[in-house]
Amino acid sequence: MKRCEWVKLEEPLYVEYHDKEWGVPVYDDQHLFEMLCLEGAQAGLSWWTILQKRKGYRAAFDQFDASKIILYTEDKLEELRQDTRIVRNKLKIASVVSNAQAFLKIQEKYGSFSHYIWGFVDHQPIVNEWSSIAEVPVTTEISDRMSKQLKKDGFKFVGSTICYSYMQAIGMVNDHVTDCFCHTGGLMMNIDEIKAQLVRQATIFATGGIRPTHDLLESWIGFVGWSLPEEQRPKEFQPLATLFLKELPFVPESLQSIELLTVFIHEEIFHHLIEDDLSRFFEIRVYTSLKGLIQRNWQHDHIRAFPLMPKLIVNDYPSWDGGGIPCEVEDEILRLENDEELDYFDDIVEEIYAVHKIGGYPAFCQSGHDYGEDYPFVLQIASDEKAYFNIVDSGNFYFFFNPTLKEWRVHCDFY
Repeated sequence: MKRCEWVKLEEPLYVEYHDKEWGVPVYDDQHLFEMLCLEGAQAGLSWWTILQKRKGYRAAFDQFDASKIILYTEDKLEELRQDTRIVRNKLKIASVVSNAQAFLKIQEKYGSFSHYIWGFVDHQPIVNEWSSIAEVPVTTEISDRMSKQLKKDGFKFVGSTICYSYMQAIGMVNDHVTDCFCHTGGLMMNIDEIKAQLVRQATIFATGGIRPTHDLLESWIGFVGWSLPEEQRPKEFQPLATLFLKELPFVPESLQSIELLTVFIHEEIFHHLIEDDLSRFFEIRVYTSLKGLIQRNWQHDHIRAFPLMPKLIVNDYPSWDGGGIPCEVEDEILRLENDEELDYFDDIVEEIYAVHKIGGYPAFCQSGHDYGEDYPFVLQIASDEKAYFNIVDSGNFYFFFNPTLKEWRVHCDFY
């Protein structure tokens, strides 16, 4: 059985690490944090040195439980500086504490560290085709970008070389040479790994349930309450929604420069729902600043207007036939279903959010629709019983936005 040249074949610990860990995707937050700290400890040393000390590191740093590490006192740090089980470098030891603080902030902001870190590779492992270990780079454009962002987010000992080594260690990149038995183009995935690759965050909205204030930052269905002074209500269009993105718990990257969207819908749209792109039946006004807005009282003639209450969700998954599943992951799902080890809707999809939503996945009723990578899905406006808004048979409008061209695409489906 052939392995990569760097493996110390006489050392069972090293062989096991190569065979079972290096290049294998990791999605567990605590393991990801552990590996980030260990890669930082490796700086200026060999990985073999750190690997031999890993058990000692786990014992010394409370199994890399970040919630415990952030409570370390100066006495605890001095104790660690005398601990022969680890690398007794003052700066490296201190970095574990500061990294724990940054790690917990990332979890709070993104829902999980896994979602944050895997975003650097679009949640897909990179499988390289190296014939020799000499071809493997020590940094890449992605590791450069990761390093810069990690430093910005408060992490220490995260230079580009360390970041690339980390990417290899947690399987974000598979750099096993092509004649190594581990270079299979991806070891078989289990259900948790599939879920970790697919999961997205979103902001969903509940209709009503609060007393309206008509203040800035209050989103609405059936009502547009703000515009610039020179803007008027468009003719033959009805006000559909006011969506303040500023201060929402989650906004997709392509909308992050926008603070407010107002949406108007053409009165004739329901005669054209089967068209491929319905964007001509919507006027979508985009505001990158809230300065200079004035209040309006533009209400839909037939929809009951309600304020919307935002809520963060961290478990949005694509409907099985709704697009958004990479081919490699789809192959693994089919393999597991054929082996009767998985039922997609029981084991992967926790809930389909067919509600007003920003981010996440479109909750398609029928087979999915896609306008390509340049037009990511960003917004869903759903049928709303409370607001008396029904899109044929409980359908939805799905909005896709190209941030470069500032263009929208809109699709509709219904039961």
